[in-house]
Amino acid sequence: MNINPDSKVPLYLQLKEYILEKIKNNEWTVGEKLPTETELQELLGISRITVRHAFELLENEGYVVKKRAKGTFVAPPKFSYHLPKLTSFSEDIIQKNCIPGSKTITLEVLSNPAIAAQMEVPDVTPLMHIVRLRTVNSIVMSMHDSYYNLNILDSNIMIKSITSGSLQEQLDNQSISLYSILEKEHHIIIDCADESLKAISCPPEIAERLEISVDDPLLYLERKTYTSDGDVLEFSKMYNRADIYNYTIRLTR
Repeated sequence: MNINPDSKVPLYLQLKEYILEKIKNNEWTVGEKLPTETELQELLGISRITVRHAFELLENEGYVVKKRAKGTFVAPPKFSYHLPKLTSFSEDIIQKNCIPGSKTITLEVLSNPAIAAQMEVPDVTPLMHIVRLRTVNSIVMSMHDSYYNLNILDSNIMIKSITSGSLQEQLDNQSISLYSILEKEHHIIIDCADESLKAISCPPEIAERLEISVDDPLLYLERKTYTSDGDVLEFSKMYNRADIYNYTIRLTR
């Protein structure tokens, strides 16, 4: 690349357009690491501030994403979720011709009175608790902290699949959604869900998981999913990176 110091176009904009052209031409693909600020500084004979300014513009426009202590990477496209269609994370991502991924952090059976109250069931109700990191093209997008009412499911089969490790294997399979497992193997009819959404600052324990900085913006979503019988099947808390996630709602009159 040739940076022209005599051009009327500022150096940082020249660099930004150069990087952007490579991304749009798929010379640098989603998830690929970009040269470091120091490497570009030495290669092009420009200041580090110039490189940093170009990176900041690209990050603000959603073309790149910074990972702490790892570098700057080509970002996945911004995902717009059109409510009110009820779909799983994997189904959403596959529909957008991208590759979903999942890493299970927690998979356990417990009782939790506070969560039971949210799910409108007795305090001692056995719940399946799953915490997962969700990725798109290997980039971490969100963390889902979910609870499922085992009294609605075939609890013996589900507990056996948890202890044997087969459920975790299914959950970490990029092409299988938990909703499809519940529908096909447990004959659950998922009917509808109530959702609430708000913007929050990322707490420290979640920032590390999502590979972002503390207090970075998140879209926090709570979902309560119902079966066709009106029972609460799922209560989920989802922490979504605001630099990748956005929601779209169509209002009619």
